[in-house]
Amino acid sequence: PDLDAHRAKHESMKDTLAELVREFEEEGATHELANAIDSVLANWLKRHIKTVDQLLAGFLHREGIHLV
Repeated sequence: PDLDAHRAKHESMKDTLAELVREFEEEGATHELANAIDSVLANWLKRHIKTVDQLLAGFLHREGIHLV
């Protein structure tokens, strides 16, 4: 798999989370922020982990690479 693209997706997620933290620090806990966090995390879990990370796990398994 394209490791650079995979890493870029993780970096993008970290940037998104940093922006949410900044928003919290500036405005406190708001309903809008709670909804944004819920949406971001739900989408990440559904899309990234269930697809991209699973593809990477399959590749590592086929190559005999065990991370644990």
